[in-house]
Amino acid sequence: MVLKTTLLAAKPPSDPPSPPNKPNTPLHHGEAEWTAVYPIIERLYMKDRRKLRHIMQIMEEKHNFKASNTKTACKNKTPTPQITAETQNWPNATLCQSHSLILSPSPDPLETSSLEFLTSIHDWSNSFYESLYTDGLQLQSNHSSPRTAKINRYDPEGLSFAFRTIVELIQRGKGVLAGRLTRKAFLDIENMLQVEAPLFIWNVLEIMYHMVRLSQTQLLGMLLLQLVELASNVHEMRHPIIKMLKSLQKAVYLWEKHATLDKMQLLEEAWVLNADIICRNYDSRLLVMYYRLVWESSCVRLGEDQLDGLDKWFSAVKSKIPHEDFYFQQAVLFTDPNSKEDTEPPRDYEITKALCVSAIQHRCTMAFGESNMASLVRLGLLKSRVLDEIDEHPSDDIPQSHTRFQARVMAYLMKVLMDVDRELGLDVDVADRMRNRVALREFGYSSTSPQVIHDMWQLEAFLQKEGHVAEAAKIRKETYKRLEEYVDQVPVDEV
Repeated sequence: MVLKTTLLAAKPPSDPPSPPNKPNTPLHHGEAEWTAVYPIIERLYMKDRRKLRHIMQIMEEKHNFKASNTKTACKNKTPTPQITAETQNWPNATLCQSHSLILSPSPDPLETSSLEFLTSIHDWSNSFYESLYTDGLQLQSNHSSPRTAKINRYDPEGLSFAFRTIVELIQRGKGVLAGRLTRKAFLDIENMLQVEAPLFIWNVLEIMYHMVRLSQTQLLGMLLLQLVELASNVHEMRHPIIKMLKSLQKAVYLWEKHATLDKMQLLEEAWVLNADIICRNYDSRLLVMYYRLVWESSCVRLGEDQLDGLDKWFSAVKSKIPHEDFYFQQAVLFTDPNSKEDTEPPRDYEITKALCVSAIQHRCTMAFGESNMASLVRLGLLKSRVLDEIDEHPSDDIPQSHTRFQARVMAYLMKVLMDVDRELGLDVDVADRMRNRVALREFGYSSTSPQVIHDMWQLEAFLQKEGHVAEAAKIRKETYKRLEEYVDQVPVDEV
């Protein structure tokens, strides 16, 4: 039985670009992609004794990986052993004397599980785009089933910040509250399991990246156990998501045994590998998916070429905010048709919005010695275009869900501007900007959202450092109160 991955994506805009008959298969690949396909090429060449032209045909047809014969023969990191009478009789033994397709007779278990993990990401992400171009999108019905309705409400950024909050609570010695929040996050993460493959990979790796960066490998192991259990209940055991999670589980087990291993490198390579594939396959039919990628993260590092491609594609999208799209309203704007909440925006909202847009445009004209700052500014500029599109409609016609969405974008821009200005050594009123960002987050999400708690803790840390101990203590007490309210939202029968 051939397994087809469930595809959930936004309703296409009225004028989507005509997709090609098949996905574009480039000849040039990054180190992360070569690392992922390395074990496949090695097996075909060394074990199956396939000729090089057959290897390339298999790699292109089955794995959507195309490269020149020379590249395939040479692309390896293992030093070439000395040519002997025995090795001279191997097929294509003279391919590239500086590299080899030979692994050690007993490969390192961590290396094996890591390569399996990278290969599963490469194959799953590519297969999603293959299905997209051959089968099209399975569009979400406006009359959603209960399970589909839960997927609609999946809040990628909120879930990411929830896990960051859990780590912070552990470090603060608030184990009981961290446990309650973990239960809520584990309930919410089930909603991820049927989203698009590139979206799941991007966002789940982003969550794991922060856990490892903050030395919470044990929490990562718990998350993987939960994900494997949930995925096994939703998908067949041969599904790519289970293969991906179990291969990472093996690597995490070995991390625990060997504390000196560099845990970050594998997650960084995996994230870059998936990002490379996304950045080669822009499609306006997937507009909602791009909105749901977690962009506010130190994990996000795109190259200049990738940013240029993203900029060119997004600029060409005619309807960046599909106002009438029900799925977009549910998945991105979080519009609740039963909600009667009428919250006023923060003070000087319109002035702040204008200042954010003009400031990010000005920063784009500046030179940065550190490349990540330049990337942050470019992403901020892209986000600011969403504000312009919403503002093109008469103010009386803009629903509050759109205004609150703008506030979330503005909070992101303020974070970027503050980080960039501090990097440049400019005179920045940090506390005032942090307070404004908290106010925007409260309006954009809610006063108890993990994003708001995260920003309040940053404000608390800054005030504590500056000697404003009383105000910092007051903020700390308020955050714990709000977290109690947040975790109380978990239904008793689900805990």
